[in-house]
Amino acid sequence: MEMLPNIRYLRRLDWSASAKLHLGDRVRATPDVVLFRTPRASNDIYGSKSKFRKSNFYDAWPRHKDDFHTLNTTDLKLHAKKKRLLNLALAETPTRIVSVVTARHTDRWLEIMLDAKEVDGWSTPHDLAQWTDWLALDIMGDLVFGRSFNAKEPTLEGNPFKGMSDYVVKFLRIAYAVSGATGSHVRH
Repeated sequence: MEMLPNIRYLRRLDWSASAKLHLGDRVRATPDVVLFRTPRASNDIYGSKSKFRKSNFYDAWPRHKDDFHTLNTTDLKLHAKKKRLLNLALAETPTRIVSVVTARHTDRWLEIMLDAKEVDGWSTPHDLAQWTDWLALDIMGDLVFGRSFNAKEPTLEGNPFKGMSDYVVKFLRIAYAVSGATGSHVRH
């Protein structure tokens, strides 16, 4: 509740372009809250070279003593190591490559779905769970092996990769059962 008077005060301030001249890039909203108004501030706090320690709030998230990942780690060295690994995958160049491949496959998938035969003004029904599995399989094949499995292509009847998604689901059901997880999110 002690934050409310300060929020009311901040609402009265003129947040136009001229406010930056009066307030600067950093605004102290309350004694324990500082608002940063520049992209660089976000990078300074959350970037890979950041020296800020996460709050103790994150110590409550691990399920057991060995359950540490980037989101719930407060140890600076362990967090930096995990963040570096994530930055490799989420850097701009790999993300751009993934988005191009994903867009290409999604565009083709939509073409196939829209080219379906019409009966009495309605398109033929599709099992979207199966079709999205095929789309994901083609995207992963292209990203991992550099070649699509063409599971989504309707002209390739008898494609051995079309049934691969069913095998993956069956394997995950067994793996989850062995590990003791419920596996409730794996489709049946």
